[in-house]
Amino acid sequence: MRRRSYLAGLGVTTATALAGCASDTNSGNGNDVSLPEQPSITAEDTNPDSASTTLEIRWNATAFDTYKIDSDTEQYYDSPDGEQQLIVQVEITNTGEETTGFVPGEMQVLADGTEAEWAVLVDGSRLDVDLEPGESVNDWMAFTIPEDTNEVVITIRDYSVIEHAAEFTHDESMEVDVIPYSSSIS
Repeated sequence: MRRRSYLAGLGVTTATALAGCASDTNSGNGNDVSLPEQPSITAEDTNPDSASTTLEIRWNATAFDTYKIDSDTEQYYDSPDGEQQLIVQVEITNTGEETTGFVPGEMQVLADGTEAEWAVLVDGSRLDVDLEPGESVNDWMAFTIPEDTNEVVITIRDYSVIEHAAEFTHDESMEVDVIPYSSSIS
């Protein structure tokens, strides 16, 4: 049985960013596709007293109405009316001195104070990992948020077992690794 370490606590520092501030269109599929209005997105560090290991989490996030995971397929994901998908691209590095685990359910997104649902897709996230000291993993997760969301906070879920902390750094240079898509473009 694999041992999992869980993160807890509320952040001491907050990294703040406005996702999508550079442009309101994206042409990842060769066509200009309008992105929905972007909420203000921040991330909160966790730093529990009993932390023995720290994860550095570089992140970027963008909200999409419709997107594709792979440019080689016509399969796309379309958000239901009144909702959009917040895609959170992360690079998680174990900066501690012991092996630690991370599962997608540890990441938490609060949309205007309400917990967003983790969207499980066909391709799915591959973030169920054990990280050796110094090891990193880069992947993305999708969360369903209301389309009228104003503020999003990304953090780590508060578990009762506290074994490591998380330090978030917003990195606008990280590409959110999905493709904006419009089924109306041919």
